[in-house]
Amino acid sequence: MMLARMINRYIVLALCACLSACSFAPLQPLPLENTNSKNASAKRAPVFLAHGASSGSEPLNSMAAIKATLGNPHYDGIEVDLVLTGDSIPVLAHDPWINEDSCRRKDGAPFEQVLIKDIAFDELTRVFECRFLSANHPADDGQYYSLASLSEVLHFARHYPDDILYLDLKIQEDMTQPAIEYAAEISHQLIAAEISNPIFIEVPESAQIHILESQFSDYEITKVLSYPAFYAGENWNKVGAWSALKTFVFPSRPLSIVTDAGADMLMSPTVVMSYSSIKKLHHERVLFGTFLVDTPKAFSSAIDHGADIIITDISPSHMPELSLKDKQ
Repeated sequence: MMLARMINRYIVLALCACLSACSFAPLQPLPLENTNSKNASAKRAPVFLAHGASSGSEPLNSMAAIKATLGNPHYDGIEVDLVLTGDSIPVLAHDPWINEDSCRRKDGAPFEQVLIKDIAFDELTRVFECRFLSANHPADDGQYYSLASLSEVLHFARHYPDDILYLDLKIQEDMTQPAIEYAAEISHQLIAAEISNPIFIEVPESAQIHILESQFSDYEITKVLSYPAFYAGENWNKVGAWSALKTFVFPSRPLSIVTDAGADMLMSPTVVMSYSSIKKLHHERVLFGTFLVDTPKAFSSAIDHGADIIITDISPSHMPELSLKDKQ
């Protein structure tokens, strides 16, 4: 499974490079403070977020990554993936399940795949430990650790109030808790934590943006819509290629989707969005974010596409000078 994901990523990045080579003049990012997002960071765009909170060396979605990256001057914040347990505790995990591909029982016994929504947080952390390999350590030699909770992240993030916390909610029908449960619990935790960090929350479906609006009426967030919606177990090559084609044939479609949903921002792999589509987003002051940015060439493509927020695995020491020109 890990090898398949790596192959898919390299195919997408290759397509990204091809499309970039056919592009015209680079686009400029929006100043975040002038967008329709009420809680946008005042930092100058583009904004860099550590994918899975990792700078490339630490395990993705781990407290080790969070402690190493929050406050790191090369990043403006972190992106983490969240799944709700059976007792509605948000934990850092990319997929809605745990299995022997990435997790193990602490007693070493074999186990069948378990949906995170079907297990309570106490049992999850007491019985299982997982490893989500980082960009710099893709081999099966990563360290195992207990899954972290959102409350642990918020407790630590209070020390870095200027850093963005980007929460990617992994919501999938029949495999996770419903969106309203995510929104209610995360809203409660943010209010209880009394943090002042800028909060971005990504959901896969337009209807879930309205759920965020209703649940966060007393708490300012930046609402982000995935484009396209992508779910665990799907073939990214097919989903991404089809979505990319649609933006070249129907360049207004991404703008129509995000405005109809009432979102502040669209998050997409760079390869999925045509220049024309991004220009239309920016004309209406809608933010554009991109991920799958983990090589200098991908960085250049993201910058040329006018990305306002870039989620990256790349080590700060390897960031190309181009990506930093607006930060100086």
